[in-house]
Amino acid sequence: MKRHEQLGFNFFRYCNENLSNTNEYNIARIIIEHIGDIKTVSLEQIAQEANISIASVSRFVQKIGYSSFQDFKDGLDYFIRNLNMVRTVSNMQQFMRTSLDNLADSLYVEAISNLRQTKLNLDMEKLVAITKLLLNSRSVTFIGDTHEMIDFYTVQLDLVANEVPAYLFDLQEFQDIHSDFFKDGDTLVLLNVSNDFYSEIQKRVVEKASQKNLKLVVFAQDDLAEQKIFDYIYQYGIPKSINDGYYSLFYLSQIISELIYKVRVIKKS
Repeated sequence: MKRHEQLGFNFFRYCNENLSNTNEYNIARIIIEHIGDIKTVSLEQIAQEANISIASVSRFVQKIGYSSFQDFKDGLDYFIRNLNMVRTVSNMQQFMRTSLDNLADSLYVEAISNLRQTKLNLDMEKLVAITKLLLNSRSVTFIGDTHEMIDFYTVQLDLVANEVPAYLFDLQEFQDIHSDFFKDGDTLVLLNVSNDFYSEIQKRVVEKASQKNLKLVVFAQDDLAEQKIFDYIYQYGIPKSINDGYYSLFYLSQIISELIYKVRVIKKS
């Protein structure tokens, strides 16, 4: 993924989930209100409309990863224009001559197809083995994007309910910091619907975990170049189907959540 694409996603993720105070909220609100003319709006105008200092606006964009406000404007403008182009082309290729009812039917079929492929290839023996590993871990850390984390939120809660420390990290700087505290007996689980979403920081976290001899698990739709370092590789969905994989990932998370209690009962009996 190109730098401006990654930073564009980071900007909206930060605005959606991690604004830390009213100053940041006001800056983000004004920037998004100017999304149509972001290329020409000035740093001074953003600061004035947000009723905040110029220095605060500069710190905000640097916090996301941009080198300057000009870098931010250029990057966000590129991200918006590129996103619009990619989605427009995709929509035209799939649905240009499609009625509204057929559009809905087509999306439904794609979602069901992904789930069906996951069900056809379901490997309960491997899922049970992964669940046992999670239950016997000193701690479990899940990494992925925001949507993947949402899919596995219940798994985190079920592990914690069974006294296994569990973490969900989609904020990349926290993923990097957290990896410094990995210890023997910990398990790292990578959730991945597309290689395009596998960031450099996530790769570094996986590499650190491997060097510290953690158990490594990956749930992936696409083949990963680094797959040899994983102890368990669970392939699901349809390669290159990207977002449809979230349906299957949630399905797998529900299975694992129930297996946590099933395996626990088996262990006690």
